[in-house]
Amino acid sequence: MGRTATPGLAKRWTKWELGLPERITFARALVRYHVFGDASGQGVAVAAYRVVSQPSGFAQGIVAAKGHLVKQGLTIPHLELVVSHMTTNLATNPVDGVLLLVREHSGTPVDKGIRTI
Repeated sequence: MGRTATPGLAKRWTKWELGLPERITFARALVRYHVFGDASGQGVAVAAYRVVSQPSGFAQGIVAAKGHLVKQGLTIPHLELVVSHMTTNLATNPVDGVLLLVREHSGTPVDKGIRTI
């Protein structure tokens, strides 16, 4: 079932193909996420930052942050465990972490198909 190109089409194809550059390169961006958390006797907080490295330079910005005041009587080790859990959730799935923050602040469900990062 093979079809051969007409002489005119073959000539146009060859001309187009010869006009292509020998090599095409694309600059790639490296995207890294950094998640930090801390606890004190008064509150716990986590923050996620995105750092984009490109040949033209760096860009950075906060992706998500969350903090809570804590109940009296909780120990620092207990609060550090809470922060570890919060940072792990944000680090392992930043999209779900951001969507969870949006849902909590707006009080409405968020479509999982939305990519806020």
